[in-house]
Amino acid sequence: MKNKEVIVTVHSTEELQAVDRKVFRYTAEPVVKKYIEDFLDNDTGEVVSCERNELIFERGRALSPDDFSILLFHLQCEDVTEVKLSDVQRRGNVVGGCHFRLWAVKACGIKKLKMLLRADNALLAYEVAKDYIELNYEGTFTIEGIKTYNDCYVIEPEKDDGKRNISADRWWYIVEVESLQQDPGVEPVSLGTGRFVVFAENVESANAIIGRYMAENKAKKGETVNNVILRTKSASVISCNVVVPAEFCFAYTKRNEENQ
Repeated sequence: MKNKEVIVTVHSTEELQAVDRKVFRYTAEPVVKKYIEDFLDNDTGEVVSCERNELIFERGRALSPDDFSILLFHLQCEDVTEVKLSDVQRRGNVVGGCHFRLWAVKACGIKKLKMLLRADNALLAYEVAKDYIELNYEGTFTIEGIKTYNDCYVIEPEKDDGKRNISADRWWYIVEVESLQQDPGVEPVSLGTGRFVVFAENVESANAIIGRYMAENKAKKGETVNNVILRTKSASVISCNVVVPAEFCFAYTKRNEENQ
């Protein structure tokens, strides 16, 4: 197996013709054709120009002689201005997660940090943690571990500055609760379960906070909350000393998406 991938970037037909096609025969990035399309705005009657993108080849494609001819054509037409070729074929493509999740990150350096933050994948969790530590702590550090809490709802504590997470009388809990419809004279009916992360004094107060949170959400949706009780199925304390504010995580992700 090769020790290091080599990528060449070409911007013209001359550069592509000079490439060793037996070695650099895989696309290192998607090849995209860009062009301007004019269309009529029916409301204003004006002709509006819009830039369009059309995928020519996916990343990791093994290029045939005909494929190289297609690349030469588009470079000559200048609707493709850059092609990156590799001597290694990468078949997989990483994508972002489908939703925000809670992650626990351990960092060690001047101070040992056990952090909670939001991200949609482990790579972004690493970047958020790294960025937050660099902005708020002085000295060198290493990130030693990352794990996720799948499908948890995070209930933000009131007036939390993002750093206060363990106190003399409150802890971060992860609690799984079951909602039960308990009408008079009949057996309780399960409405489903959910996992929550909440800052509370004990399991009972965590359960009460979760109940208020669920009631407020249902009220916002116009749903009724009659004869519903919560039953705690499991509860445990999360060891952490830093919680990255949700606003920081969301803003960081939005900034990354805009830069892609």
